[in-house]
Amino acid sequence: MNINIITANEWYTKIYQEHNFEATLQEHVNHRDIVFYGNPDFYWGYNNPEVVKLIADSEAASSIDEQTEKLTEANKLIAEDAASNWLYLYPQIVVSAANVTGYPVNGLNSQFFAYGIKKAN
Repeated sequence: MNINIITANEWYTKIYQEHNFEATLQEHVNHRDIVFYGNPDFYWGYNNPEVVKLIADSEAASSIDEQTEKLTEANKLIAEDAASNWLYLYPQIVVSAANVTGYPVNGLNSQFFAYGIKKAN
């Protein structure tokens, strides 16, 4: 195996845009990664029509329970297909004073907006 270290710009062009790779290691996790498995055009090129449908159906679900059911089914298929291999989940730790509110608890890699964060007097 040959390991080629490239810059973030090279990664974006070669891997993300051109899909020119055999394997890639990138230190990132997207918010709600599972929806990218429902997009065959995403850079890793995974294409299982059943997963695409389950994820699309989950996004249109009328309840959290229905969405959870569809995403659970999709996750099982993704795992069975061994669509990718996540080596680890890089933790993003939030430390704050007890009187700060507005950010998600256990929001590992959650995206949240600073305007909702407030310091209580």
